Amino acid sequence: MLILRKLKHDNQYEASISIITSANIANVLTKVSGCRTVITEVYMPNERPSFKEKYIIGSLTSTYYNKADRIVAETKAIGAYLINTHRVDPDKIVIIPNSIDVDEINTLAQKQLNDKERDIFNKESTFVTAGRITYQKAHWHLIRAFSKVVQYDRSAKLVIFGEGELKEMLIGLVKAYRLENNVFLHGFTGELDKYVARCRAFVMPSMYEGMPTALLQAMAVGVPCIITDFYSGAREVLGDGNTPDSHIQGVLYTEWGVMCQMFSGQYHSAEDELEESENVFAYAMIEMLSNKEIYSRYCVASRRRSIAFDNKNVIRKWMEII
Repeated sequence: MLILRKLKHDNQYEASISIITSANIANVLTKVSGCRTVITEVYMPNERPSFKEKYIIGSLTSTYYNKADRIVAETKAIGAYLINTHRVDPDKIVIIPNSIDVDEINTLAQKQLNDKERDIFNKESTFVTAGRITYQKAHWHLIRAFSKVVQYDRSAKLVIFGEGELKEMLIGLVKAYRLENNVFLHGFTGELDKYVARCRAFVMPSMYEGMPTALLQAMAVGVPCIITDFYSGAREVLGDGNTPDSHIQGVLYTEWGVMCQMFSGQYHSAEDELEESENVFAYAMIEMLSNKEIYSRYCVASRRRSIAFDNKNVIRKWMEII
């Protein structure tokens, strides 16, 4: 703390910007005159927060966040959460979304695939998702829903990019459904753009999120997106921009993409019947395969929507508060 305070004082910074709770607290506790303290919150907790989230992180947030000069929330939902749960001063909150470099993403998307990759990735029948294989991302629900998609189209493929503690469970689920030729757990990749650009749709089955960069990247290359109505960034990217009081039911075809009702979050085996939410998500994927009008409309809409999150536009907002 002393070193950080000294750095701020000696270098006479105009502003000190931090992200993530621990860094935000350190930033606030080392305030110096003349240096604007800006903290950033990108995290939207689960609706069933852990002990650490509720009592440790929550306590620090309630105690110290109001001492900052400005609080940047990545989404309106995160801003509302800070106000309602941690009594943060609404006048200090500014909503600035995550950003992407649209031009760079489209350049990286031009990279060529090898022969094996070309056998898997195509715009006719391949779905892609990306994210750590954890409870938050609900990949097991996605695989179960996809088993119904394969019944409609045996050539359909799902590629999951990511690593995490639930990977072995997903492998077992794929085997139980006999989807080894349809579902591929690819692991982490640093070249996501070139794969997503060659898929039918990007899917995101998350239970909760902030402002997911992978979703914005998919939109930047003109790929339709199908997501769950997770609290925080879902409606602000694809929907009406309003913070939801309750989740949608069924499928909602918005101006920018397709939103589906939330999954239950319960673990299921291949022997269990699909829950309603899984059937809904499967229907949305099948519709994206079979309905050329919907597919074409969202190819255009995704690219148009991504411009709002381009670096050039988001940087202007940051400059205004600094």
